Amino acid sequence: MTETAVVLVIDKLLQLLVQEGKLLRGVHREVAGIRDELETIKCFLKEVEKGDLQGGVKKWAKQVREAAFHIEDVMDEYILHTAQRRHQHGFTPFLHKIGRLLKQLKPRHEMATKIQDIKVLVREINERSERYGSTSSQQGSGSSNTNEVTWHDPRVGSLFIEEGEVVGIESTRDELVSWLVTGTTRRSMISVEAWEESSYNMQKVLMAMRNQFYQEKETRAPFKLLKVLDFEDAPIYHLPKEAANLFHLNHLSLRNTKVKMIPKSVGRLQNLQTLNVMETPVRELPIEILGLYKLRHLLAHYYDLEIKSSLDSMQGVKIHNGVGCLSELQTLTLVEANHHGVGLLKELGKLRQLRYLGVSNMSAENGKVLCASMKNMNHLKTLLVSSISEDEILDLQCSSSPPQFLEHVILRGRLEKLPNWIPELQNLVTLGLFFSDLVEGSLNCNHALPSLINLFLDQGYAGEHLHFKQGGFRKLKKLTLRNLDRLQMVKIDREALPLLEQLEIGPCPS
Repeated sequence: MTETAVVLVIDKLLQLLVQEGKLLRGVHREVAGIRDELETIKCFLKEVEKGDLQGGVKKWAKQVREAAFHIEDVMDEYILHTAQRRHQHGFTPFLHKIGRLLKQLKPRHEMATKIQDIKVLVREINERSERYGSTSSQQGSGSSNTNEVTWHDPRVGSLFIEEGEVVGIESTRDELVSWLVTGTTRRSMISVEAWEESSYNMQKVLMAMRNQFYQEKETRAPFKLLKVLDFEDAPIYHLPKEAANLFHLNHLSLRNTKVKMIPKSVGRLQNLQTLNVMETPVRELPIEILGLYKLRHLLAHYYDLEIKSSLDSMQGVKIHNGVGCLSELQTLTLVEANHHGVGLLKELGKLRQLRYLGVSNMSAENGKVLCASMKNMNHLKTLLVSSISEDEILDLQCSSSPPQFLEHVILRGRLEKLPNWIPELQNLVTLGLFFSDLVEGSLNCNHALPSLINLFLDQGYAGEHLHFKQGGFRKLKKLTLRNLDRLQMVKIDREALPLLEQLEIGPCPS
């Protein structure tokens, strides 16, 4: 009798799912149309906000903006729902399969309802636009979808029946729901004999189960839509495992925490754009990072204040070879060059969108490889390069032109001479030389840098005399001279450093 009852439940459930398929047919097509409408609305807002909005038009534009936010939220829910459906597979036990099916019922109906509400909202927006005559030139092809007649199925009402109307199944229902929520480690089957003998509509029974199951889960649902998760300064030692389930997450910060390791599960965050592990003990990133194709900002350097006078005070992270596949990266700092050597530095040449690059543990023979990769980085604005030791020469002489938009250059390590491309940087704002030990006269070629505002020399100059000649550094506002052990005199000619506002000298030898 039990097996017969189970078969009946399966048959009824399958019938219900067939009805669901008919009811929700066309939702994907309508989502595509609404997405096009959202793009049209965003374009409209950009154009309208350029002008001076007054009266009713200003109020209407505000309503349009709020509608756009609402549409975007619903699209996020829709993407999350479809992604979960794609990744939920491989459940063998019977109860797990039922749980997956029941779990999808209410979210799918809610999505269908929200999408229909959006269609009405978009239609009203279009009617207002025609009334004001403000968006006739902005309408896109997606707007044609809003003229369709809203469908309606009379069966929808039964799917939201009050749970109180279904009685006599409480104990068995609660047991099944509990198993669906908490899970079971063995193959299980429960008796539904009493259900078969009753006269209740099976669809209502399933809906009552669904309602309770959803209530058990819905407290977790809002967090799945999180886009920003910031643990900065939090006293945590591990990334919470639940974070890997945040499908929409695009910003994750563990800055200044005690976290030592990034779990492999981070690879599930397919929408992640920013990962910040600065000032943490993290010294190596998992290979799964290379699967985050939307990643734009990877910040991972650590500064040890206790050894700030040492080259080792700034440390980077090891990253696996293949970083070139992260073509959207705009920020990458600080990665260790010696982990994969020349291979890693060549991969950097594929990152053509980089704005900020930091490389540590550089050796003399790797300098030219880095320079060759830099020529592809047409958008690079900030460059930080640190050698593997204070005795290692930092050889960054390039035969090709450097990125012309470089604004900030920080070099940490011994320089036999200043890189030949630095005097060519017309947009350079900041030049920092640390542990460079440049010989006297090495800075003369930089006097004509037209945009330089900040010059930092920390153990960066080994000469006894530092001479700023007439007409040099005409826009320099801040000059910092630290730990220049051999320096005996600083000479500033008349009309040199005319805009200097801040001068810092010290500590210096007595």
